[in-house]
Amino acid sequence: MDTLEPLDVHYFQYGTPALLVTKDVCDKANSLAKNLLELQAASSYRESRLAKGFEAYVRGLHEACNEYRVYEFVRGIDGILGASNCNKFRHRLRALLPNTCVSDNELKQMYQIRSEVAHLNAWGTALSGYPTGQKPDELANRCLQAEVLAAALYRHVLSSEQRRDALLDDRKVKEFWRKGSEQKRSQIWGDVQLTGEDKQRLSWSPRKAVTNPPQPACQSPEGDWE
Repeated sequence: MDTLEPLDVHYFQYGTPALLVTKDVCDKANSLAKNLLELQAASSYRESRLAKGFEAYVRGLHEACNEYRVYEFVRGIDGILGASNCNKFRHRLRALLPNTCVSDNELKQMYQIRSEVAHLNAWGTALSGYPTGQKPDELANRCLQAEVLAAALYRHVLSSEQRRDALLDDRKVKEFWRKGSEQKRSQIWGDVQLTGEDKQRLSWSPRKAVTNPPQPACQSPEGDWE
């Protein structure tokens, strides 16, 4: 190591299982980082939906408040999906990640939270089916689910030159999702392998964590829930 620099702050979802950092994990991360630098060097990438989506995913990791984390992670996912509404978001995510334990209703809630935050509304309206006191837990759960799904999608894209090329610019994203291209899309995309940590985190519930976890300073105990 030639230089020592302070690391950027990344927030970890409170109460979730710790991730084990092994040599294999570091090697894979190093390989993905090299692929990312290669992708970022392409002139057509810089203003692309994929670039903006990845930047949103990274901003989500830096964000402390769950509602804003959901907002950024869902935008990150949409950098790959190119969805114009909630139904397309759910349908396209299911096409790429068919074997997750995240329900359609939970995907809908993620997208609705993103929309409420984007329009400066209270995020709690997206979780209107839950008692007021349970809403922060459900928000935390949607946040973690969105983070894990976004990470899995970008790992998968970055691990293949063919997938990176297929999503390199907006024109290619539209072609990737063009109606009638299902077989070609399936051949390009392949199967996403969720890690053991992914599956463990997707099955996490705030109610399994420490009782009454501390609230981020930017989230009021009452007003933001409704």
